[in-house]
Amino acid sequence: MAQKFSTLIDLLQYRASKTPDRTAFIFLEEGESETARITYAELHQRARAIGAWLQLHKATGERVLLLYPSGLDYIAMNVPGRADLDAWAAWLDSQGVPHSGVNDTDDPIPYSTLIFRDPDNIQLELFHMPG
Repeated sequence: MAQKFSTLIDLLQYRASKTPDRTAFIFLEEGESETARITYAELHQRARAIGAWLQLHKATGERVLLLYPSGLDYIAMNVPGRADLDAWAAWLDSQGVPHSGVNDTDDPIPYSTLIFRDPDNIQLELFHMPG
């Protein structure tokens, strides 16, 4: 029977405890040459460090935007609901940040995205997958 997880953190914690040395992500420079890889244990450690830093800075329960250069320090971010994408689009508008608007698609599966670029021209994607 497949295990169900209510959050990405729960899934990551499970994978880090069961398969800590298994590769979670591989970064391909220009989509071709492997330049780095990260295990589930390393990813879990980094996520916990970011979470601790956010708690230290009183961000518990708040929405935050983490901007990193392209590489294993940046991974597209999932938001809890479609309404969160609308809220992000409104916030980006209020900051004068150009973006794609929220796009809904069902090809190949249903999902919604919001795409924008940071000041260093790195493309960032927020997404939501219903269900």
